[in-house]
Amino acid sequence: MPEATKQQLQTLQQALQEVGLHRRINTDPALLALYDHDVFFQAAHRPLAVLQPRRCDEIGPLVTCAGGSELSIEVRAGGLSYSGGYLPQNATSVILDVSLLNGIDYAHQTTDIVVVEAGATWQQLDDFLHGSGMRPALSAPFSGSVSTIGGAIRQGLPADMHAVLALEIIAADGTVFHTGSLATDALSCSAWRGQGPDLTGLFIGDCGALGILGRAWIKLEPQPLHRRFFACAVNAPDEYLSLLEALAPLPGNYRAYCFDPGRSKNLQTQGFWQQLRTGARVLLGKSNPLQTVQSAGQMFRTLLQWRDTALSGTWGVHVICESHCRQEANALERRAADTAASRGFRRLTTSVAEVLNTRPYSVRGMLGRRYERWLPAHGIFPLAARRKLGATLLKALDDIRRRLGPERVECHMLLINAGRHHVLIEPMFLWDGELYPLHLKHCPQAEQKSPPANHPVSDTEIWEARKDLVALMDSLGAQHVQLGRSYEYLSRLNPVTRRLIRQLKRGVDPGNTLAPGILGLTTKEDA
Repeated sequence: MPEATKQQLQTLQQALQEVGLHRRINTDPALLALYDHDVFFQAAHRPLAVLQPRRCDEIGPLVTCAGGSELSIEVRAGGLSYSGGYLPQNATSVILDVSLLNGIDYAHQTTDIVVVEAGATWQQLDDFLHGSGMRPALSAPFSGSVSTIGGAIRQGLPADMHAVLALEIIAADGTVFHTGSLATDALSCSAWRGQGPDLTGLFIGDCGALGILGRAWIKLEPQPLHRRFFACAVNAPDEYLSLLEALAPLPGNYRAYCFDPGRSKNLQTQGFWQQLRTGARVLLGKSNPLQTVQSAGQMFRTLLQWRDTALSGTWGVHVICESHCRQEANALERRAADTAASRGFRRLTTSVAEVLNTRPYSVRGMLGRRYERWLPAHGIFPLAARRKLGATLLKALDDIRRRLGPERVECHMLLINAGRHHVLIEPMFLWDGELYPLHLKHCPQAEQKSPPANHPVSDTEIWEARKDLVALMDSLGAQHVQLGRSYEYLSRLNPVTRRLIRQLKRGVDPGNTLAPGILGLTTKEDA
C-alpha cells in the first residue's frame, strides 16, 4: 500500500476514534476480498476498509469521516449487483456496508405504510407482514432473500415506483434530509409524495450518485382476494408479446412470465427432491382438501409435460391474474385462454404459475444448473414497439452463440411484463468460468464444481458479447434499470439534460465522493 494511501486510512481511523465509531471499521483481508467483486465484475482495486453502521444515525458521521479523509465511498447492501454498482474505482475507496441496518416498523399511526432501513431484505419485510393481509405495493425480485428493498429503490425496478413515498437521504457531507411529505416539519408520512418538486423520485434509480439511503417509507396494499392462473406454450417470444397486448386493456393486475426452451430443460433436470419441495410450497397454501388433491394432480401432469418432447422447443408462458373482484380475475384468465385458443397455443397446467405466486426467493439463479457463471442484460420496451422485437434479439443471441461456440456458452432469454404497457426482456449468458467468493458464499454446493474445460470462454469475450447485445437493444429503444457502471446513461442523454444531471451531481457531491463513475459521471470535472 502506498504511503500516502496508508496515511489516508490512518486519518480515517483517527477520525472514527474521535467520534466513537472506531468499532465500525473492518479491514479484515477476507472481508475485503469478498467485497472487491460482484456477480460478474472483479474490481481493479480492493477496498481500503469496510464501514458497517449498526444504526441509521451512524451513517452521517461515517460519511463525514470518510469524506474528510479524501476517500471515495461505495455503498453495498445485498451485494448481488452484476453491473459494477458498488465496486471500488480507485485505490482510495471504502465500502459502506448497510446490510446490518435491517429494521422494519409501521410508520407513525398507520398500518398501511412501513418504514424500512436500507439493509432490510424483501424476505424480512414479508416475514414482518406475515398474517397482516398486506403486502408491499412493489414487486419483489427473485433474489429477495438476499437483495434489499433499499437496493431496489436506488437501482430501480421495472415497475411503477410510486409506492416509495418518502426517503431519508444522507448527503456526501453527512447531512441528513428527508423527501416526500417528510420534507416538511410533519410528524408522520402521508401516502402522497409531497408538495412541490418530487424529491423522492430524484433519488430513485440514481444508483447512489446523489446520496446514501438511510430509510424508506413504503406503501402497503391488501393482498388480492382472488387469483387465477393460466399457462400455455408458444413458439416464439413475439407470440407472448401478443398475449400481453390482449391482456393490457382489462382491469385487474397480472404478472406474466415467459421462459425460453432452455429454462424448460432446467426444469427437466431438477432433482426429484427439489421438485417435491417446490410442489409442497404450493400445496401447503391450499385452503381445503379438494384444492390440495387437484393441485397435486396438476403437478404430476406438469412433470409429465416438462418431459413431453413435443414441447421441447417451445416457450412456457405462465400468468398470474389477481384482483379484489372475482369477475376481474376471471375475465383476465378468460382473455388469456381465449387468445391462446384463437392462435393455436397449447394449454399447459398452471403449477409453475402457482409456484411463482408463492414468491419462492432464491439466489441459486446466479449460477447455471451445473454451476456455470451467469451474466444477464436487459431492456424494457413498450409493447407498442413489439413488432419482430423478440425475433431480432433471438437472432443476435444465435449469432453470439455461433461466434463464441455453442459448446462454450449457453444463451437464454426471459420475458416479464413491466406493468401493462411494457415488457422486460432479459437475455443471459452461461459459461464455464471461475467462481468468485460471492458465488460460493450464496451457493456453497458449487465448491464441488469441476474445473473449467481446456478452452473456456473468457470473461472478456462474454463482456464484449453483452456490450454488443445492449447496444442493439439501445438502438431498438430500450430503457434500463440497475444502470450501475454497465449500461449507458449519461452518453444517451441530450446535451441539455446531460448538463442538468452534471450540475445536480456537482451541487450535492462537489468532490465526487459518492460512487465515482456511476451513471457515467467519472471524474470531478465530469461531475
